[in-house]
Amino acid sequence: MKKLLLSMIFLAAFFVFIPQSFAIRALNVVTDLDHKKGKIGTYRALVIGIQNYNDPKIPDLQTPLNDAKSIADVLQNKYGFNVETLLDGSATRKGLYDALRALSSKTKEEDSVLIYYAGHGDFDRQYDDGWWIPVDAKGGDPVTYLDNGQIQKAMRSMKARHVLLISDSCYSGTLFGQARAMPSVINDKYYLNLYNEKSRWGMTSGNKTPVSDSGTGGNSVFAYQLIKKLKINEKPYISTQEIYTDIAPVIANNSEQQPLCRPVKGTGDQGGEFIFVSTITTDQYPSNKISMPQVTAPEDRKISFDDIVKAGEKETEIKNQWALWQSDREKEYSQVQQIEKKPNLNNSLKKEAWRRFSSGVLQDNPFSTQDDEMRKYATQRISYWGKPPTDKKESDKKKAKFELKRKRKAQPKSQEEESIKIASINLNEKQSITVSEKERYIKDKNGIVLDKNTGLEWYAGPDKNMNLQKAKKWADNLDLDNGGWHLPSLKELNTIYKNGEGKSNCTPLLIDSEPWIVYSSDNRGYVKYPYIFHFSKGRATYDGSYKFHRVIVVRTNENESDKQKAKFDKRYVKYNNSIVYDKKTNLMWASEDNGKSVIWKEAKKYCDNFQGGGYKDWRMPTKDELAQLYDTRKTYKPAQYKRLDVHITELIRLSTPWVWVSDGTTNWRANYFGFDVGSITFGYRSETFAKRALPVRNAK
Repeated sequence: MKKLLLSMIFLAAFFVFIPQSFAIRALNVVTDLDHKKGKIGTYRALVIGIQNYNDPKIPDLQTPLNDAKSIADVLQNKYGFNVETLLDGSATRKGLYDALRALSSKTKEEDSVLIYYAGHGDFDRQYDDGWWIPVDAKGGDPVTYLDNGQIQKAMRSMKARHVLLISDSCYSGTLFGQARAMPSVINDKYYLNLYNEKSRWGMTSGNKTPVSDSGTGGNSVFAYQLIKKLKINEKPYISTQEIYTDIAPVIANNSEQQPLCRPVKGTGDQGGEFIFVSTITTDQYPSNKISMPQVTAPEDRKISFDDIVKAGEKETEIKNQWALWQSDREKEYSQVQQIEKKPNLNNSLKKEAWRRFSSGVLQDNPFSTQDDEMRKYATQRISYWGKPPTDKKESDKKKAKFELKRKRKAQPKSQEEESIKIASINLNEKQSITVSEKERYIKDKNGIVLDKNTGLEWYAGPDKNMNLQKAKKWADNLDLDNGGWHLPSLKELNTIYKNGEGKSNCTPLLIDSEPWIVYSSDNRGYVKYPYIFHFSKGRATYDGSYKFHRVIVVRTNENESDKQKAKFDKRYVKYNNSIVYDKKTNLMWASEDNGKSVIWKEAKKYCDNFQGGGYKDWRMPTKDELAQLYDTRKTYKPAQYKRLDVHITELIRLSTPWVWVSDGTTNWRANYFGFDVGSITFGYRSETFAKRALPVRNAK
């Protein structure tokens, strides 16, 4: 499955308009290309691969580490490069800066330098320039990035005869000058001529579109073909353009990207080209005749490894079967937890549900410990729901308590009792208390807080940190006011977050101390690893640290009307005709995008011809109008590219994060808004990759 490589865009504007000319240095003419004879200079390579980023705001990638290691291996072992690698933790902003500076200072005039980069990047729309995104960067903070100016200085200062920049990244089309055609005859003289002239070339995985972060054998589509070509090459010399000519059609046929390979503008290219010189040749033996040794021929014996290969295949098959088994058990585990919360089921039925689940998880998964935790928890729940019913003595106590409450209700109430009425939290009963008629929240004597806007009831757990297992146990065992409590989802937690409210960015009726970090019921598809919500920042992060946090539980107030329960978003109104009205901006929006990839012209046509709600004056939105829809407090997964989040009201459904905008266009370029990061990015009007149309109109 393809993943968007939100990678560096530094090549997009990198060397486009550099008003600098290079003096042609008097280099000695090389008459033979051979590393061993010492006639050609040192071949150096700086290989950078960043896959796992420190900041949770920057999504991790899948292939850069494997790509970088494979590239470094073939350059060093087959083509005699001196290779330096910067991988993940070492590829900090300072690490990248120091490595480029060191490479520039130690290169000599006869050297050849290759720089390879795989990792995230971004584009500065204000300065029309790009950035590398180091491993220690802060998402959305350009100050922590490495801008093109630093990379530009390093390359300009290199004395090397040849510099080749290879980028497996997005939007690199503005990098290049005019292409040169391949000659009809390619021989040793051709390679010598290319080597002897100075060159500054670039090879990119795509033109002006996003490129894939997945492919074959753990490498991206581009890296896989490049590595394969370098490995299988049997020629002593091969030029950059020859490599590109072979791999470009294969990449284009197997993906939606079109690689480019041309001289880089304004960097001093003098008509040469980077030549890969193999240190391993097929002609390593002398042609002189030698006498046959008088020795006995070896026995005709062959060793078979078939049994080992089959054993490995069998082990893989077993692991896959256990993975499917584990997935089924986790789905059942989630299902029985939901059954347990149903108020219409008695204790014996809930016990039976856990007993059935326990019988299905008896086998011990040798490749996971999650099944051990599920078995242990199921045993606890079977014991809990298997407790005998309340005895007669306890029943009599409850009856007496009820009778006392009835008598108190019948007695005349004082003025003070009339102003503060205490009972279960139910807006439809007279005995519920109201903190203030103008307030959004109501709290009863048990500490239960009702949110009148959403119809949700909240209860704060102990004011101390606990681990996830204890938090779940506390929530599941809470039998306050007839039970039904559970850990809240991130969406539910977002409804009670308000920056600046109380000491904790939340109603003081629920949290009246410093901001809490609380567990949520959402996870990354594996119940052991939840998301946690930070009331100090109003955002969620993935909890892979196993640190202890606090717990808050929630339930739906069954007495609230359907209108109150659904009232999560006051700003928008969705009509039956699938039109969404934004009361803040007085704009009407289609409740979903067009659902397929379109070029800018087709998107505009779709918006102009849209007739939702019976209106005919629909149009394509501006970037500012789309920006006003972007809201980090609202999050869901689009229908495609589900690894990413879109931050927009759920009443408007997007199938991808990217929507075309009407303004800022020229004859060849256009902009689109990304609801994943909330920014405008320039593209090309002819692009179709993952771009959508979302109609808008001005309400009268």
